Order: sequence, then C-alpha cells, then structure tokens
Amino acid sequence: MEQNELKLLEDKTKVLINAFQTIKDERNILLRSNEDKTKEISSLQEKISHLESERDEIKNRIEGLISKIDELDVITSDLPDDNEK
Repeated sequence: MEQNELKLLEDKTKVLINAFQTIKDERNILLRSNEDKTKEISSLQEKISHLESERDEIKNRIEGLISKIDELDVITSDLPDDNEK
C-alpha cells in the first residue's frame, strides 16, 4: 500500500510541476506582451504629442491668414465700389 501511495504522490508532484511550468511560461509571455504594449503606448503618446504640436502650429498659421484677410477686407472696404463711379 505504501508503494501505491508513493506512486500517487510522485504522479501528483509531476502534475503540479508541469502546471507550475505552464503558468511560469504563460507569465513570461504576458510579461513580454506587457512590455511590448508599454513601448507601443509610449510611441503612440509621442506621436500624439507631435501631432498636437503640428495641429497647434497649423491653427496659428490659419489664424494668421484669417487675420490678414480681415485686414485686407478693412483696407478694401475703404476703397470706392465700382458701382459708385
């Protein structure tokens, strides 16, 4: 009977060791995946920052152009219309 119990203990130990190794492998895969996702997030944050800066620059340029158009409207509004001749 002791031989049977010892064999049962050995089998359960092997199952436990295999399960532990599987969990350890899955953990390593998840850690690598997490690291990859962290790098991807960092890269995307940099890209967002760059695009926001670019957007702000474009916005400022458009505002400058609108301001020049408004100035042109003020200047041309002082000119006599062709209809007034």
